[in-house]
Amino acid sequence: MKKINLLLLTLFLFACSPVLKGIGKYEFEDRNGEKQEVSVVIEMKDDEISSISIDETYTQDGERTTKKRLGASYGMKDVEGSKGEWDEQIKHLEMELIGTNGDIDLNDEGYPTDEDVTSGCTINLLNIEKAIKNAISNARK
Repeated sequence: MKKINLLLLTLFLFACSPVLKGIGKYEFEDRNGEKQEVSVVIEMKDDEISSISIDETYTQDGERTTKKRLGASYGMKDVEGSKGEWDEQIKHLEMELIGTNGDIDLNDEGYPTDEDVTSGCTINLLNIEKAIKNAISNARK
């Protein structure tokens, strides 16, 4: 009986562990010298990502928007070697990050090296990684 009670208590505590939420941002200048921003909204449970949303500002035809809003009109799918549009690649990355602590293995240029990530995301993640770390840090505060 004591073992069952201990097991039930452990399961209860695990189920009741808090979900930590954080928002992270990282500002940078793009190739044209325009200020852009990566934003990340994250939820963490037991030091692992349980939910994540990544987006990045973008200026197209003089109007500021985000790459997720642009979807197929961003035009990344047409680039040789691309694994798809930016939003499709980010969706793949978001799925790969669920259940992890948010670490991404990158080469010196900022491109992912993990085969699970590169199977669907081959974009430069340097600025995105910084925003993810910022969001995780804010969630833990």
